[in-house]
Amino acid sequence: MTPGALFVVTLAVALLSACYEMPLIPENSVSLAGSGGRGAGAQAGAGTGSGGMSGNSGASHTDGGAKPNGVGGANAGSGGKGGGTAGASAHAGSSGASPTTWLALDGSTAPSSSAINAALGIEGVFYAYGDGCAKLNWDPAGRCASGKLCPPGPDVWGISIGFDFHNTGPNGTPADTKLTWNPETHGARGVAWRIHENAPKLEVWVLNMDSAWQGQCSGMPCEIDGPPDGVSPAALAGELRFDDMIKDTWGSGVEYTFDPEAVHALQFKIASVKVGAAEFDFCIDALGIVR
Repeated sequence: MTPGALFVVTLAVALLSACYEMPLIPENSVSLAGSGGRGAGAQAGAGTGSGGMSGNSGASHTDGGAKPNGVGGANAGSGGKGGGTAGASAHAGSSGASPTTWLALDGSTAPSSSAINAALGIEGVFYAYGDGCAKLNWDPAGRCASGKLCPPGPDVWGISIGFDFHNTGPNGTPADTKLTWNPETHGARGVAWRIHENAPKLEVWVLNMDSAWQGQCSGMPCEIDGPPDGVSPAALAGELRFDDMIKDTWGSGVEYTFDPEAVHALQFKIASVKVGAAEFDFCIDALGIVR
């Protein structure tokens, strides 16, 4: 064998040996961080769902509540950008988020006919309301709100999508009545949500029912006339633990201490004092209970 051929053979053996010494990458080593939430939220569906309480009226205070003749859900949408039905899942998604039970949603309702909802004591309903100036279109099938706010001013506070944890509905006894829902009774540590599209400076508030209603409110507003507790601004895909809530700062009404026994609703709010005459177009894809 010539010296040149011997050199080539020696080099080939050395390279082959180096390849076998390199650790192999397992085929299943792709990071699964954040994958736990996939499929846990809303599943876009074709279901139309029920109209729920889409015509609920709004608050009386300047920035935090609804007006008695607020804009409601008479403007049905064109097919539900948010999908018809949101499924349930045992856990939330990425970065070590708390275990979350996602409610079974049917259009604008979270019916107790679902075992998932019933186990949490929830007979829920979504609805939209706003001040008398804002343009608000509400699609109950997709749980979507769109329109434009007015510049802030007297009695001009913005728009909200509300969610009652327990609403008896038109066939309940008593009919169309909001009941309190105690998260501590159901082992709930907070709420989680998934929202898409344009919700500028979204705020999420947990509403306490005024004690004058004695746990059953058939009017509007039902909440205490004071700044509620929650988070501002809120992520479009986020969660809020009841232990981490802050107090809203709209500055009027009576201050009060959050009472879990008096919880009756959530408020997904866009405040004109924060965003001015902004446009909005967003859908609530999923709502869950953090355990």
